Amino acid sequence: MPRRVPTYRKPFADAGRQLARAAYERRQQRLNDNAFYNGAKWRRLRLKFLMEHPLCCRCDKEGRPSAATVVDHVKPRRAHPDLEYDWDNLQALCARHHGEKRAEEKPRP
Repeated sequence: MPRRVPTYRKPFADAGRQLARAAYERRQQRLNDNAFYNGAKWRRLRLKFLMEHPLCCRCDKEGRPSAATVVDHVKPRRAHPDLEYDWDNLQALCARHHGEKRAEEKPRP
């Protein structure tokens, strides 16, 4: 009879990071973000936007179109909460360009 394949288990030293992650997930701003992005109104708007704009706008400008997977706020949602659902404040991006945009927006220490 075959034996069960051994699995790797993380050492207990990783417990501090897990506690920090759990604390981060409980922050009020994070809870508000989750409520917004998991809400039905945003999900419908996102789906409609991706149906009308299926290509990443930055990849398209670079001359190599690729599929958009993320609907991003041009003006950040936290700074402009009145533009959360504004169609003109949205852009379709691929995951790579969305990550680059987020890195640009992140404040440097």
